Amino acid sequence: MNHQTLRAGRIILALVPFAVAGLACKRADPEKLERGIRSKLEEKWPGAIEAVDCPDKLELKKGNNFSCTVALKGGGTMSIDVTQNDDEGNVTWKPVSSTVLVTEVVESSLQEKLSEQRGGVAITVECGDAVFLGGSVGATFECTVNGPDHPPLAVTVKQEDAEGSFSWKFKDESAGLAEIVESTTHPDSPPAQP
Repeated sequence: MNHQTLRAGRIILALVPFAVAGLACKRADPEKLERGIRSKLEEKWPGAIEAVDCPDKLELKKGNNFSCTVALKGGGTMSIDVTQNDDEGNVTWKPVSSTVLVTEVVESSLQEKLSEQRGGVAITVECGDAVFLGGSVGATFECTVNGPDHPPLAVTVKQEDAEGSFSWKFKDESAGLAEIVESTTHPDSPPAQP
């Protein structure tokens, strides 16, 4: 069977520190935190963020942990873990999971694996212009594989989990490229996150 499973890896964003304290109280300012998270994510994926939602009424206390949710344009969400660094509102955050896959990670993972399986032949994979793909476990989408020795081939990609794993298979199994695909698991991956 023409089938492949890859682990696309974790979304790579460094821990991002900044202050979120309100001026007149000992509560965090969730709107300031939401703006800060959105700004950093928009730097990496311009136009891809619909909204950021963090809990209201957070006490400023060193070591407090909580989660914020990022809604993505086109559907899907991302979970952000936040840790308060001190009692002054300084926090560090990082994406931890997502319901989507990052398009460029899917494309590069497939290109690398297929090129390797073809003895280093240059393979390109195109999955469209969207920043993110999928949106839920089991979601499928189409990509096109191009190579120098065959016409463009359609590939169906399926999101396997919220940690960045996906599988694929050629739509036309009679395409004569069965040797391109074998069952393996890619060791690196951003969890379906940006």
